[in-house]
Amino acid sequence: MLKIKICFLGLFLTLIVKGQDAEAFNKIYVKTYLETSQKDFKKALAVSDSLFNISQTPLLQTKSLMLSATLYQQAHDLKRSVDYALKAEKIIEQTSDASWNARVLGFLSTQYRLLGLFNKSRAYSEKALEYAEKIENKEAANSAKGLVSQELAYYNIAVQKYQKAIENIEASQKYFDNISQNKDFMTAGNKQLLGLCYNNLGDMERSLKYYTEALTLLKDGPENYLTGIVYSGIAEVYMKKDELAKAKEYLAKAVKIADKSEYLQLKKEVYKITQEYYSKVQDIENLRKINNKKDVVEEKISKKTDAFINNAYVQLENNNIKTKETGSLKNIVILIAGMGILCGILIFTFYRRRQKQQLVRMQYILDQHKKRQKESYVSLNSSAPEHSAAKEKSRQMMPPETEDALLEALHKFEKQQLYKDKDASLSYVASYMETNTKYLSYIIKKHRQKDFTSYINELRVDYIIEKLTTDPVYRQYKISVLADEAGFSSHSKFATIFKNITDVSPSHFINYISHKKI
Repeated sequence: MLKIKICFLGLFLTLIVKGQDAEAFNKIYVKTYLETSQKDFKKALAVSDSLFNISQTPLLQTKSLMLSATLYQQAHDLKRSVDYALKAEKIIEQTSDASWNARVLGFLSTQYRLLGLFNKSRAYSEKALEYAEKIENKEAANSAKGLVSQELAYYNIAVQKYQKAIENIEASQKYFDNISQNKDFMTAGNKQLLGLCYNNLGDMERSLKYYTEALTLLKDGPENYLTGIVYSGIAEVYMKKDELAKAKEYLAKAVKIADKSEYLQLKKEVYKITQEYYSKVQDIENLRKINNKKDVVEEKISKKTDAFINNAYVQLENNNIKTKETGSLKNIVILIAGMGILCGILIFTFYRRRQKQQLVRMQYILDQHKKRQKESYVSLNSSAPEHSAAKEKSRQMMPPETEDALLEALHKFEKQQLYKDKDASLSYVASYMETNTKYLSYIIKKHRQKDFTSYINELRVDYIIEKLTTDPVYRQYKISVLADEAGFSSHSKFATIFKNITDVSPSHFINYISHKKI
């Protein structure tokens, strides 16, 4: 049935764009990007593929590939997004179309920014700007320059240079003021960014003003990812103004769009604000639910980002191999043999040294664990410290009695091992202790000398070490079971954090204590 639908879709598109009617092509392009992708992601991809198959010119092929690239960006499949954009770059760079060269390069700049590859992102932005200066058509030139300036604003927001970002947005809008195609949507994007900047600068009134203006520009079009981001931004402003009824109203609208959308960054942003809202109103049940949804989205984003980075390393290695093959075969054999012998010696030496270090390290871990257990026993069975000196009181963030109560609640949290709950986020624990995140962070920093994430992770790892050393049954469990027992969302996350804290992997630690017969 799906194949029949796709075949019919291809025939339908062929008839519509027969003769390569650019206007008809653009209408399908815009509708697919703004409307279809938000309602039926697979259908949008099918439309994009069909457009490419019927495209007979480099320009239309590039547009089709960039539509696919943009759709995959929304799904945060950055590997496919970059792959499609690079294909488009190869096609369009063979033409003299400066406008679409600039657009493709600008898009790649965005993808590399999202991946945290800021130097590469900046390089593509500069190349895009060079092409933008060559565009003869004023409409296209203004559109391209506006988008490049907007991308620079995104970059400065990412590095928290909000005033600089505002300058980029204002420069971008000067270009967008002189375009006619998609003017409202482009301008709405800038208004949303201004709302975000002023929100981060603490100017809630100006932030709300720009968000509202963005919403006005978007009201006549179909709801899309930008509408969801604007709703979420307005909700955050109302939360900061303690107008929780209004915040709830706009959050509901944002969540409705995010739940239907495949745009993972939209989901992540909306669920983050929703999490803060439920924490603020102390709705524990809904906080637990939204935490689960947010964790799933962040896991998907992390996997897809890792997939791109891993693929990049594989390609780099393949390129290195091809480069070596162009040299003399004899020299390569000699070089590899020599390097092999040298590497063998170095690896053996390193392995022996590393093995000794790990044995020392694992014994140190056990000693430190025993020490912490004693300290924990003393701490949990002693009363909270009294605060008598006026000088000490003046330095505190809260009254002494509040600090004592929170410290007692923290002892209870540790004693009952509530840190094993997978939902034990900062906001969740603060709600459990009937306080705010600021006070909780202060208590943990002052009395445990850690930030919240390190505090929870170390408690979980210490719990597993205790189980492994006192109950041999735990040594038979799979790493995934241990991870779940301690409250980690995945075995890979547990293994990474365990090694970061102890400097050895869980499997090596289990082997050590098993052979030592602890």
